[in-house]
Amino acid sequence: MKIFGKNIQFYAEKSVLDILGDIKPQPSSKFLPEYYKNANLNVVKPKERIAFGPNHSFNGKVGNHFGFKACVPYMDAIMGGYTIPLWSDVIYDKTNESFYLSHNQVEDQYQKNTYALGVLSTHSYEQVKGIPGTKESEMTFKYLNPWKIKTPPGYSCLFIQPMNHFDSRYQIVSGIVDTDTYTESVHFPFIINRNNMNDKDKFERGMPFVQVIPFKRENWKMDLHPMTNKERSENRSIMGILSSMTQYAYRKMWWKKKKYE
Repeated sequence: MKIFGKNIQFYAEKSVLDILGDIKPQPSSKFLPEYYKNANLNVVKPKERIAFGPNHSFNGKVGNHFGFKACVPYMDAIMGGYTIPLWSDVIYDKTNESFYLSHNQVEDQYQKNTYALGVLSTHSYEQVKGIPGTKESEMTFKYLNPWKIKTPPGYSCLFIQPMNHFDSRYQIVSGIVDTDTYTESVHFPFIINRNNMNDKDKFERGMPFVQVIPFKRENWKMDLHPMTNKERSENRSIMGILSSMTQYAYRKMWWKKKKYE
């Protein structure tokens, strides 16, 4: 996989890859949710003015309003970086006071030794106490990522819940890892949102579970100041372009394509 001439590597033992089969990290554009794929670019000919959208008129006909699928920042977020899928079904069962997760045990043969290839582990409450959503009566789980990740020198990875997928059943605990120097597997703690689960539910094999955003480490310094005349002029210029173009102004004038392969 390459990004702007930079390589990000996902790798595992061949015996593990044989078990995983077709389940593998891919560019996030390969994991688009169904609601996004089925959405229309336009809201078809609204008869009345809607909030934050003018009624454009062309030759006396009301123009289309753009929906969220036409929003380029939304698209960049949902397609950003790479996505690590869940490699095994995980079953959720609710009990009176708590719940448990289960999955099939998979055995891996490595160097003549047979061992269970884990899907989940847990954190004790003492380890996660204070994080919103954690409870003493419930376990906090960790997805055992079977892939190791390597980025070029000076590049790290941000690990987050897949953006704009809106799977409210669980919440990934986000983190940044310097994957140029730390090349052991990165695992992903997550919190179950019981209120959004059915009594019996399933996280399906192959579902997008974690989004990986590689980025270059740089030092930054914040500058907070009153707007200058030059900045005010630049802002007026942008507003002039936005008001004079009826379609795709940001995409055509300012957006830079991001490429993840």
